[in-house]
Amino acid sequence: MATSRMHPAYLAAPLLGYLVYAMFRLSLGVALPEIQAAYLMLDVEAGLMVSVGSVSIMVFILYGGYLTDRLGVFLSFLLGIFLFSLGLVLFMFAWNFWVLTVFIFLTGVGSGILIPTVYSWVGEVSTAHRGLGIGVT
Repeated sequence: MATSRMHPAYLAAPLLGYLVYAMFRLSLGVALPEIQAAYLMLDVEAGLMVSVGSVSIMVFILYGGYLTDRLGVFLSFLLGIFLFSLGLVLFMFAWNFWVLTVFIFLTGVGSGILIPTVYSWVGEVSTAHRGLGIGVT
């Protein structure tokens, strides 16, 4: 998989996946007051929801590297994107705070798998451009 020449389109999938993850993490903080109002959340509950998402990323990022080694970059990427996307779609249909928190947890699990997979993918693509690829992510 490591080649001296890298086709830019080969990096499009992992970089777009990482971009969507980053946009979600940034926009969650911006949208939090509206989410709090819609679900009648206390500040403590909003903090718990965001913390559950962050902790699930932190825990599952440890397993993400292992999964990438076991399943390969492509399958791990698909699994991470699937779980992350499923959590985001279900997020729209949450009917209360606890269900919303479970869906945020699911996005965190997907993100935890996605992040090390993206770094592995970029690192495997080209040894000559590895620093540039990691810098972009």
